Amino acid sequence: KCRDTVAILDKASGSYDKAVTLTSFDEEVMGAQLNKPFKFRVLKDGCQEMNGELGETVLDVSGSEKMIKRLPILDVNFPDHSSGEVGIKLGRACFWKKGGGKKKKRRK
Repeated sequence: KCRDTVAILDKASGSYDKAVTLTSFDEEVMGAQLNKPFKFRVLKDGCQEMNGELGETVLDVSGSEKMIKRLPILDVNFPDHSSGEVGIKLGRACFWKKGGGKKKKRRK
């Protein structure tokens, strides 16, 4: 959640200069506009304007084994939070390996 803070896109300038970044366990910086494997997905960007209203931005950090090795996230950086409010809620972390969930055949 945020109020008067840009999370990803700054609608007034049309730029991503104030976009939030995440710092990973291996000290790599991840962002919405960076190249893979240093990129996260933006599922919802409701913090684009500094209009006094409460907004919500939702990020998804997922990907290949290389990306998962970057977890846990050590830092969340909001470059534009000086005059606004920011609240962070972390969701579930799910880990799985591709091809690892093969079902066994039942014998009759």
